[in-house]
Amino acid sequence: MNYYADLYHLKELLEMPDTDDDFALMAELDAASRHIELETGRTFSGVTAERYFTGAGRYLFPDDDILSISEISVNDGDDTFTAMAAADYHLYPMNKYPKTWLQINSLGDFVAFPRMPNGVKITGLFGCNQSATPYRASGITGTVATTTGTVLTLSAGDVIRPGHTILCESEQMFVESITAGETVTATVIRGVNGTAAAIHSAKALSIWEYPADITKACLITAMRWWKRKDSAFQTVVGTPELGQVNIYKGLDPDVVQILSRYRRTAI
Repeated sequence: MNYYADLYHLKELLEMPDTDDDFALMAELDAASRHIELETGRTFSGVTAERYFTGAGRYLFPDDDILSISEISVNDGDDTFTAMAAADYHLYPMNKYPKTWLQINSLGDFVAFPRMPNGVKITGLFGCNQSATPYRASGITGTVATTTGTVLTLSAGDVIRPGHTILCESEQMFVESITAGETVTATVIRGVNGTAAAIHSAKALSIWEYPADITKACLITAMRWWKRKDSAFQTVVGTPELGQVNIYKGLDPDVVQILSRYRRTAI
């Protein structure tokens, strides 16, 4: 669960200080984020998962971006798996993220990645970002007394925003809304992106960050789609002052240019 921009910044750009349209604006952020994934063939959140791939001999070309690997193992042919050590493979590209392919280390204990379907199992953090830990400390803490509660008590306000995905210990949560008052609370969706809900007592919160231009693309798209309703989604409108005005449809040219740099291509 992730939006690539938050509600606060969208409302700031639209100059909409009231809360009447918050639900609809969040829906625009959701739609813009999903469209970015569709256009690029990538997700920019960090998903903890166990996934299976088909090897290609000395090489493995996963159809997912990888931020970090906690375990990789190969199918022995009978659906039992043998774990590889970190020294048994190289993860590429070496000097940047995300990682997109692997190569057997000829000095290790394995000669190939099995070519059979589901021949390689990788457990790790999947997604496209510029770091294996793309989050920033918020400077505040969160408390929730159960694994099912959806209200997270915050130690301060004006930091966590609706639309943020936050990390508390090893659990990711998606922030749906914020209630300010004597006590600041966030209504959250628990255990998102493959993580498990846990009890947290005044634990530090971090905010998941996305590539800056992906956030910009999300904001531009959400704003354009929000404004399109003012033309009743028509292609052409007219006014006595301006005459006929053609309404530009489709993705914004700046967004197209941004997303072109992120489209995933087969190796």
